[in-house]
Amino acid sequence: MRAEDAHTVLLVKAIEETDSAGALLSEDQRRDASRHARERADWAHDAVKARQPARGSAREAAFVLARAQRLLGDLLVRQPRLALLLQPPGLGLLLGGGLPLAALALGLLAQHVADPHHVNLVFAPALLVLAINLFVYLLVAGRAVLAIARTGKPKPPTSPRLQRLGRWLAPQPMRGSRGLPPLLLNAWLRHQAEWLQLSGPALAARMAALLHTCAAMLALGLIASLYVGGLFLEYRVGWESTFLGADEVRALLAALQWPFGWLTGWAAPTVEQVAALRFDAATPPSVAQGAHWVHLYAALLLVFVVLPRLLLAALAHAQRRHRERRMKLDLHAPYFTQLLTAEGLGLSGGRAVQVACLPCSLSPSPALATALPAWAEARFGQGSTLSLLPGADLALAPRQALAPLAAVASQPGQANVLLCSLATTPEPTPHGALLAALQRLDPQARVLLDASAYVERLGAQAGGAQRLREREHLWREFCQRHELRCEIICLQPVPAGVFDSPLWPSAAA
Repeated sequence: MRAEDAHTVLLVKAIEETDSAGALLSEDQRRDASRHARERADWAHDAVKARQPARGSAREAAFVLARAQRLLGDLLVRQPRLALLLQPPGLGLLLGGGLPLAALALGLLAQHVADPHHVNLVFAPALLVLAINLFVYLLVAGRAVLAIARTGKPKPPTSPRLQRLGRWLAPQPMRGSRGLPPLLLNAWLRHQAEWLQLSGPALAARMAALLHTCAAMLALGLIASLYVGGLFLEYRVGWESTFLGADEVRALLAALQWPFGWLTGWAAPTVEQVAALRFDAATPPSVAQGAHWVHLYAALLLVFVVLPRLLLAALAHAQRRHRERRMKLDLHAPYFTQLLTAEGLGLSGGRAVQVACLPCSLSPSPALATALPAWAEARFGQGSTLSLLPGADLALAPRQALAPLAAVASQPGQANVLLCSLATTPEPTPHGALLAALQRLDPQARVLLDASAYVERLGAQAGGAQRLREREHLWREFCQRHELRCEIICLQPVPAGVFDSPLWPSAAA
């Protein structure tokens, strides 16, 4: 799904989940939008087939998108100022054009700020830029090797730093908040959290393209600075060092000149020639000698910095466009599951879903065992049934622990659920290994966390809400790392806003 379409769907999703009472979008509007979207999805199936998400059919994606567009259009009629929050972020555009220009200006000034009349062959800004870029290339190559090694494995969640950057670049609600109801602003903030998680890979590619472009512009500025300065100043090219002698400097200059020796016929300098280039030498170098080293440093920057960085920027830009055109919207999330099941679409095509629930180091209480079928109907539609399997033993290997679920996982129209306790602290072993095995068994499986016992244990303790939030974030990070959906069921009253994951029943203040 394209980025702008996914953005619209997630915004309407946040509004509907926040506006449970129908203050912003009435039930009649939602039913009308569903009917309109169902009609459009029937004839638009082929139009969206080329950009269908990884999960869910093209028909389902077309229905969800058409319904979101219809509801957002209705809402814009009543709340036209909402359009201010839908505009592209101006700060992002400013950074996209301003940072490369700033890098170019820095390159133009670097040589003249350092020393406008001298070019130090062993301590020139060009050498520093060259060394930094060679180090960056090693990092890029290392990341590429790791990416190849991780092929087929779960991807890590969007990093917190990247999410903070995305929030900084995003349009702020205060800019157009006058006249907007608080309920709509709360929905916008909720939408931003989901959008940053979904668009993180595209944002990372965008920032990579920007940084590569800035590096290329900085090197171009240095090249221009060397030649423009040479038009009006006579460079005194040489070197000086406390710890290096002529032999060491000669080896350094020979290594710098080697890439172009076969093409230009430049010969490596001798030790005597290098010694004569010292700033305190009796015979200062000629202007021709200075021009030779200026040409060499400019060629090094062009070949090893400008061209590779522009190529990397082009690749990152192509990667960003690819990711923005193929957003992987999870149509098996609870919101979409309920929406599609009501229309006879989704996981079961309108048929009742059979839910297989495998407890993990947890013995469901009678109250929880009674509530689980109601949760299944709320998540998968009316008529869905839930069966509790024998509990998984974490002392066994992950595949053996999941054996009861694997025996029934391949049945059509079935949803697989791993039931865990929020009171348990997840560990890479065995919980991480178990989640990895579950994702391989069924990528559409979900993890259901029972928070009842943990909420009852903390009670009204000071800092209890913070401890609940931290534990839920830890479990959610584990699930995101293995591309599994995480939900919470809690039969105890819990303050609203404590959990970010979907909560059933809804939080009671």
